[in-house]
Amino acid sequence: MNVGMLVAAGTVGSTEVVTGVTGARCGGGSAISRMAARMTPARRALSSLSSLGRGQNGHRGASGAEQQVNALFGQGRAPNGTIERAIAFAKAQLGEPYRLGANGPDVWDCSSLVQKAYASAGVSLPRTTYEQIGVGMPVSRSDIRAGDIILQNFSAPGVPEHVALAVSPTMQIEAPNSREVVKYSPIPSGPIVVKRVA
Repeated sequence: MNVGMLVAAGTVGSTEVVTGVTGARCGGGSAISRMAARMTPARRALSSLSSLGRGQNGHRGASGAEQQVNALFGQGRAPNGTIERAIAFAKAQLGEPYRLGANGPDVWDCSSLVQKAYASAGVSLPRTTYEQIGVGMPVSRSDIRAGDIILQNFSAPGVPEHVALAVSPTMQIEAPNSREVVKYSPIPSGPIVVKRVA
């Protein structure tokens, strides 16, 4: 019979990610039952990820499954209320356009998105990337967690040309450039400076 089969799709850290649902044929439900019984709690949470739902104003928002994954892989800690509010603001801007120097409410550049996200949670940050590198507590790449600001694209030592908001140890929300919209992206593997501001 035709059933949905879970397909292994990659890894998060050292944990295998089971994502993707495709139509496939099998001899019955017992194979799926056996596979589900072998899944760890982390794998079960990951396998339950569905398409991100729509948040306010029709933008993409976090599903309950995504929130479970953030809690599982956010260095064992769920974000505090301030960080949750900042991230919620940034997520509400997903799909909005980029323009250099824009300051919202419907068009952003990278540093205004980060500044306004934290302003919505009661934390004051400077306006530009060049100033934002001077605030907060430095954090190592191995300790990144949701809410950290990720400074990147250095034109010279100590001079970042871009900033984004971490939503997990490996992912960020950014307003990237005039060819793209506010989006999720992987935290870059190249040089970065991580600052914790809340």
